[in-house]
Amino acid sequence: MHLVLCVLGACLALLPWGGHAAEEACRVKESQLKSLHLELEAEFKSRYRTGSRFVSFFSDTEYAVPAGSALRFACLKKFVPAGPLDGSCQGGKLSMPVCEPESCRRLVVTHGEIAMAGDTVRHNFSSSLTCAVGYEGYNRVTCHAGVWEPTPMCCSRPPSTVAHGRVAVDRDRLVALLTCDEGFEPAKAAQAACRSGAFDVKAFACKERKCDTDPKSYLHVSSISKGSEPGSLSVSCKKGFVTIAGPTRCERGRLVPEPSCCPDAVPVARGSVRVRSSTASVSGDLSCDPGLEPRRAASITCSRGLWDADKLACERAPATNEVKSCMEGVCVIRPKETNLRTVETQKLLHLTSARPISARVTLATTRHRSKCLFFSYVGRRPWAIKPVGGGLPGLQMESRASISYGSAVIPIVGDMTEVELELTFTDLALEDAHVDVCDLAELGLTPAQSKG
Repeated sequence: MHLVLCVLGACLALLPWGGHAAEEACRVKESQLKSLHLELEAEFKSRYRTGSRFVSFFSDTEYAVPAGSALRFACLKKFVPAGPLDGSCQGGKLSMPVCEPESCRRLVVTHGEIAMAGDTVRHNFSSSLTCAVGYEGYNRVTCHAGVWEPTPMCCSRPPSTVAHGRVAVDRDRLVALLTCDEGFEPAKAAQAACRSGAFDVKAFACKERKCDTDPKSYLHVSSISKGSEPGSLSVSCKKGFVTIAGPTRCERGRLVPEPSCCPDAVPVARGSVRVRSSTASVSGDLSCDPGLEPRRAASITCSRGLWDADKLACERAPATNEVKSCMEGVCVIRPKETNLRTVETQKLLHLTSARPISARVTLATTRHRSKCLFFSYVGRRPWAIKPVGGGLPGLQMESRASISYGSAVIPIVGDMTEVELELTFTDLALEDAHVDVCDLAELGLTPAQSKG
């Protein structure tokens, strides 16, 4: 029986003496129970299920447990209770037991043993597996919810060699692996699993690797055909290219020497290159125009179809009263009466003379799109630096002070193979003179400007 109290038109329902507000039921879904490795016992499932059993096949089943009700749970497979399996609904909250993974028992392993202190180990315990002599097993095994993973086993060790190959056991995966000698490859399988205590290596065999004779696999090669000598091959190049004069053979799955076609012309400023082919290589000999001589190398060799043409350059030959000195890609031609001191670690050239005199310095360049000339200088008494030829429109430096010093960055215009400077001096030192890639925008320069 309820009482109703009304004051000034407002009414309030009062509970009977000693009455309590209805407590909220506890609700829980099947998926929530599974995440805790729990399930309700069959009796309580049917009692507290909401909706029909048919609907539960298509959606997550929900259970509504009345306040104050008691119920029992069960642990899912491979889990065991850590205490009583009873639960109850109090104050809208459902108390539930705890289920933990099963422990693993000591397992009898044929020809092996798992290292354990007792007869059981807890979930996530990892241990080594020791096998008898002549057997191989996993490096380690781990207990996962009552099950050892991977399954502990010891397999008889396979033969360590086959014809033209070797066999090893990967103990992390417990598989036998076949590695063939150079020039050979697995005829069939390259690995074998352990089955019934042994590795199935019957199919392990190595066969000689065939050579790739498809001309498309090699740069500028037009055809690869049978040679005039037994077991040899003849390589032909596309028009404008040349290869070695000798035959090519298939050795251990590789063509030796590897087919390679080189351009039959090598461009070089103020000179020419005569390309010649021998049985071992394709090389080129540099001839410079009259009055010039090779600055560094007089010949180059083609490697993998490419010429290292940056090594070739022609420069003015020293006159009878001049001498030439080179250091780290920097060469200087100077009158014999000039004194020259060099420090290779600093790329330092220090030129002195009893009277004002001139000399020429050349530096090798690379075929980069944007490059600059870098150097530092110290000059005593009047001196001047100016370029020889084009390519350095921003370089025109001179000083009449008793001493001056600084550094310079000069953009290089065009695809030059060398930079040549004319120095006028009595006492002038250049340090770390070199050509390198540069970002003109970052330096705030245009090809006609310098920063010094």
